[in-house]
Amino acid sequence: VGAAAGAALGALDAATTGSGPRAPLMRAEGGGGYESFAQLGAAGTHLEHFHVYSAAPGAAEHARGGDGSEGQAALHAHADAGLMIVMVPAMQVDATGQPAAPDAAGGGAFGAGLLLADERSGELLPVALPAGIDGDECALVLAGMAAERWIGDAGDASRGAALTAARHAVVMPRGGPDAARRAWYGRMVLPPDGALVTDDGGVRRTYAEHREAAATALRLGSGSPTGLSLCGD
Repeated sequence: VGAAAGAALGALDAATTGSGPRAPLMRAEGGGGYESFAQLGAAGTHLEHFHVYSAAPGAAEHARGGDGSEGQAALHAHADAGLMIVMVPAMQVDATGQPAAPDAAGGGAFGAGLLLADERSGELLPVALPAGIDGDECALVLAGMAAERWIGDAGDASRGAALTAARHAVVMPRGGPDAARRAWYGRMVLPPDGALVTDDGGVRRTYAEHREAAATALRLGSGSPTGLSLCGD
């Protein structure tokens, strides 16, 4: 996962490299800034996530994928807060601890219940691997809200990578005596704490201050000011 994150950051740098002087991708508190995605990744916090989901027996709330698959909504559609999240294929097991059938989660071959929103229609679709790709030897990289909102925020729009935060959701098979469990691992790459960002209200502050303000809003019950996932806060 660490290697995949580094490769993704390097690929973004290669895609946005130009000639001549360039503004930083993000400004830093106290002056200067972060000139590359690799610098942002090296200075930012990496949050390790290990989640286990299980379908609640008899739960009434369900979600339907764009392919007609249906299951219990375990994690509603959302975008993560960081620059990106890198994840490996989920492992799904049945009530006996044995691997579940590939289609038991109502999702594609990669995600075992992972649904990804189509950028144009917003429709939630299962994530399927390209033909010939081994799911045990791959990782999925999804852009987060920090990449969509603040890359190029330093003032040079040409440095922006036109990234769109990837909205995604998780569904589980309907609950019952043989309900499966879904184990998942991923790593979220956050901007550096000292990177400067502009909040929805136009307030310029460090990313660390932004995270704290968002976490406080959640604790007070007023919701996230950015309407996104704050996993790890």
